[in-house]
Amino acid sequence: MEKQTLEEIYEVAGSDRGLIDNLRRIIKDEGIVPWFYKPNEVFENQRPIDMLKTKEIRRLEEMYYDIASGNFC
Repeated sequence: MEKQTLEEIYEVAGSDRGLIDNLRRIIKDEGIVPWFYKPNEVFENQRPIDMLKTKEIRRLEEMYYDIASGNFC
């Protein structure tokens, strides 16, 4: 069973920790852990944590930049 903690997310992210820091700027801390472990229809029902595990972070990075730049609909 997964720990489902912020520490686990950082551990899985490895060298991509900066992405997690950036996401924490737009997702409140109390919401970020559940967000990472919940299937997301924007990502074809993949969980963001699984995307980190398989190093499919490009889509997470794109989502962050879209939201940060105001281009997210």
